[in-house]
Formats: sequence, C-alpha cells, structure tokens
Amino acid sequence: VMLNDFVNRQQDSLGEVQEHAEKAEAHIKETGDVMNKLDNDTVDELKMMTADFKSVMEWKEEQAGIDLVDIRRSQDSIKEALDTVQRDLFEKIAREEVDSKLESKFESIIDHLQSALNSTESDEADFKAVTSNLNQVCES
Repeated sequence: VMLNDFVNRQQDSLGEVQEHAEKAEAHIKETGDVMNKLDNDTVDELKMMTADFKSVMEWKEEQAGIDLVDIRRSQDSIKEALDTVQRDLFEKIAREEVDSKLESKFESIIDHLQSALNSTESDEADFKAVTSNLNQVCES
C-alpha cells in the first residue's frame, strides 16, 4: 500500500513538473525579445528562474528514468509472496490440528509413564518375594 502511494505521488509529481515545464517554456519564449528592453535586476531574476527551471527539468528527467511498471510488477510479486506465506502459516497453525497433536503426545507420555509405573510395581513384588524367600532360607 505504501509503495502504491509512493508510485502515485511520483506520477503526480511528474505531471506537475511537466505542466510547470510547459508553462515555463512558453513564458521564456514570450519574454525572449523583452529581455533586451528590461533593466538589470529583472534580467538577473529571470536568469535565476531559468536556472531553477533547468534544475526542475533535470529532476524530471531523473524521475522519467524510474520504471513505474517494473516497480508495480515487483510490488505485485512481493504481495503474492506474502499472501502465500500467510496461507501456509494458517494451514500450519490450525488450532484443532495443534490441539489433536498435543493430545496425542500427552496420551503417549501418559502411556509410557503408566508402563514404567507398572514395571516398577512388578519389580517391587518380585523383590519382596525374593527377600521373603531369603528370610525363610536364613531362618531355616
């Protein structure tokens, strides 16, 4: 959006410069013969205006070098890339999918813990049986 605004402002500026250049050229042509009849102060002011006009024309030529179509193409390409990334992120972060993955991981962890607990209980029962047998052997 900012790039579009920039491009639009540049186009508007270019149009203003061209309009100003046309007016200045017409003015210079009208006043060309009058220059010989004017006093020195007026001639100096006109020379300054001519220098300003030349700098505006140089700026206009620099602006003409900007390829607005290329900028627009680049902007469209960037927008498409952003849209693609946004779609991919939404697909990867679907809440239901994340919730189901977390739930399955928690169930897996609980199963492993339950298995470990059961194994510990059976080991304890075996240990008690062995110690009981040892006690009986020792007492006999």
